[in-house]
Amino acid sequence: MHRILQTLNSDYYMINDTCVAVRDRSNQSWSRAHSAVGARLIGSIRMDGPIAFIPAAVHIKGRLVFSNDVMTSPVRAIAEPTADALLAA
Repeated sequence: MHRILQTLNSDYYMINDTCVAVRDRSNQSWSRAHSAVGARLIGSIRMDGPIAFIPAAVHIKGRLVFSNDVMTSPVRAIAEPTADALLAA
């Protein structure tokens, strides 16, 4: 499953549970050098309401947690990949 997990600062292109590219939202450029690339999404930390780790899930307003200890800013949206995102992957 291909999807884009959008946070305040970055867009994370995911194939299944693996990050394959990250776009900097400030300049719209895709990178494969970001520390999340190649890491597996292990869950999210819910920030609205009681703080809780939610394994193997993405929670809007939650922070993504990757297998290499990368944690993101809160998720704003989940989107379908665009043509430029598919080329980045």
